[in-house]
Amino acid sequence: MEDLESSLKDVWIGSYKLFIVLARFVDGKQIPRKREKVWQPVKGKERQDEDPEVVCEKQTAPADIIIEDRRSFKDTLLNKEPVIIKEGLEITVDPNVVAFGEWYDRGIIVHLKSLEALTSLRSWLTKICHDVVEIKYVGGLCVVLVFENRDAKNDFTSKKDAWRAYVYFIVEWYGQTFKVHRIAWLKINGVPLSLSCAKVFDDVASRFGSVIQPTMFPDEDGDLSVACVGILCSETDRVNQKVKLKWKSTWFDVLIEEELADRIPDCLVDMEEEVRK
Repeated sequence: MEDLESSLKDVWIGSYKLFIVLARFVDGKQIPRKREKVWQPVKGKERQDEDPEVVCEKQTAPADIIIEDRRSFKDTLLNKEPVIIKEGLEITVDPNVVAFGEWYDRGIIVHLKSLEALTSLRSWLTKICHDVVEIKYVGGLCVVLVFENRDAKNDFTSKKDAWRAYVYFIVEWYGQTFKVHRIAWLKINGVPLSLSCAKVFDDVASRFGSVIQPTMFPDEDGDLSVACVGILCSETDRVNQKVKLKWKSTWFDVLIEEELADRIPDCLVDMEEEVRK
């Protein structure tokens, strides 16, 4: 009997310790106990009965997977699996890596003001700069302009009045890191015809980023079931989400999907060369 009582004081179900209180009275009579040990939680190395294979599994789990026992007592009792949280894979880059170092003396980072300034970059660039300039698109509304030499670069940067209307700011390229947003084209489905105005679609799209291309309808096809909006967003994951749209007391399910096809900015295409082809 004493062995049974001792065993009942250390019963575990998963990560839960069962605190079992032995009866002190039976039929109104007190039962004498040799020792009344107050239960204390078993910690760390004090637990000798843990399965070594489980411990090994936890220690050798991949670095990008964290297993946390967030189960309730009921889930543990029913032997449900613990929650598995998978985090992003971490990759360390060699600190000596240097990309495009050949542009240091003749390259500048240009942050443009609008999508229109980006698409018309090649045309307005030829009007204010007579030197050969290479356009390197790096994402969002940002490009790198590479000139033939340092003098040509300095000549362009000195003409602030000429490019001020198109450019937020210019920074010399010397290998620094900088955050670049990306342009996403959203297709919005499910807005009822009576609410299908540009403001509604733009308001929906603005929840995912800054609207840089207002709502466009494929009017020539007569398709009013979907609208397309261009946004500037900081998230790397593609947008694919359902939202609830409320009008008065009525709710509508609206689907927002990002176009999978990558669009090449017009500034990278030489239109005169395309016409000659």
